[in-house]
Amino acid sequence: MLSHRLTNTYTMTATIAMVLLLLLSIIPTVNSLKHIVIAGGTGRVGKQIITTLLDPTRPDAKDYKITVLARNKFLASAPNRVSGDFGFLGKSFISRYHSLNLRDYDGGDLLDIVGMDWMGWEEVLVDCDLFVNAVGTLTEQRTKAVRRFGDFIKREEEKLPGPGKKSIKQLHISPTDDLLRAVSKVAVDSKIERVRDCEILLEIGGCGGCWNFARIDGLEGLGEKVGAMVAMGDDEFREYIV
Repeated sequence: MLSHRLTNTYTMTATIAMVLLLLLSIIPTVNSLKHIVIAGGTGRVGKQIITTLLDPTRPDAKDYKITVLARNKFLASAPNRVSGDFGFLGKSFISRYHSLNLRDYDGGDLLDIVGMDWMGWEEVLVDCDLFVNAVGTLTEQRTKAVRRFGDFIKREEEKLPGPGKKSIKQLHISPTDDLLRAVSKVAVDSKIERVRDCEILLEIGGCGGCWNFARIDGLEGLGEKVGAMVAMGDDEFREYIV
């Protein structure tokens, strides 16, 4: 009788273990997702990336996770837009995408913080597969943001010396000069100069080692290209033309 009970217990335990292993093999874990962090993700560039990669009809949409850094996530996720001073996605837009999250951040300016839960926002960059800087305010805010991102990324990369360390891939997106001239009504030359200043900051090593500075003249195909860049090695990523 005891032997029979032990046999039944062993069989049940083995069956449960096999079921658990099967479930683990078919359910994607958080770590298996391709994590993209977008600063300035409430603008047209960010929305293009989100709607492309997280499109529910897309076969691999479940493979992506996107975190948008917003200066005020409460206003960005409200049912209706209440201020033109801050980015806005809207509650209905966000609810369409289960793998879309918003996170407060300081916007690069510690003297002008408007979010409630901004402390520690940099940690989302540590384990991301791709960081996209799409901050669209071509004022001093843009330069401050680039410096802020760069300072943190450099510190993180310096913690892991050696050839095997993981770089934080950065895609910095800016409009071409022609596009700026076509759509900007004021301070066009200043905006063009600021874009170039940010590019120079990257070139002199101000933001870590693995970056790509993309000048775009439209949004067509941008989401697909960003998705392709997630899986690229560092060398291919640097040379890729968006």
